[in-house]
Amino acid sequence: PGKYDGFPHDNKNGMVVGFNHPSLGEIPRILLLKIDKMGDKPMLFPVNLPWYEALAQDYDQLKSLGIIITPMITPSTWEKLGLKTGTQEYKAGERIKKGFRELYTDLAKEVIRNGGVIFVAPSATRQQTVFKSAAVLNKQEDVIPTMSVLAAQLFADADTHCDFVPMGVLPPDGYGKGLNFFKTYELRPGEIMRADYIRKKYMKNAKDGRLNGFDYDFHERIAKTLPAKFRV
Repeated sequence: PGKYDGFPHDNKNGMVVGFNHPSLGEIPRILLLKIDKMGDKPMLFPVNLPWYEALAQDYDQLKSLGIIITPMITPSTWEKLGLKTGTQEYKAGERIKKGFRELYTDLAKEVIRNGGVIFVAPSATRQQTVFKSAAVLNKQEDVIPTMSVLAAQLFADADTHCDFVPMGVLPPDGYGKGLNFFKTYELRPGEIMRADYIRKKYMKNAKDGRLNGFDYDFHERIAKTLPAKFRV
């Protein structure tokens, strides 16, 4: 079960929805949200390599529902691989990571051009709070630039019309790291950040392939949809 009242479903532009990622439980709720609210609009969902391997056999079935999965090597998966810097295995892993990123970028542009939606967890890994640590919250450390890198790539084309939606995931009491099938999750959309607003406020000082200040502000908007205990 999941609650997602007020989620924008008639948006004319393509959308990127960024959400906090406390468990695996929000994933099936997000898929149901997409099917319920967006019908056959295309949806792109990056998944880490182990999950992609598990879901690959159902790729065509998912795609028939408008759900496109694409593999990513997340920081936690990369760490688990334990590849030593400078080795041939490490170099091969870097090439694979780059290939996955390029595939994701190409698919993202295609989905947005078709008025679809991209769901992405800015933290790139499961964590109980929106901000990874107090140091990140207090701007002593940088936020992972997931959202701004994606925005910079999408907005590189002047004709791209893509809005960004912060979404808070409120997990149920007593939830665990798994799917929590019989507990109710709430998916709480924040205020839509329109494409024109993002271009005007964050792109002027964009550098190093990311938008200036966008990542922190986006995390802040996710945090505002949730109780304070999920902030950090």
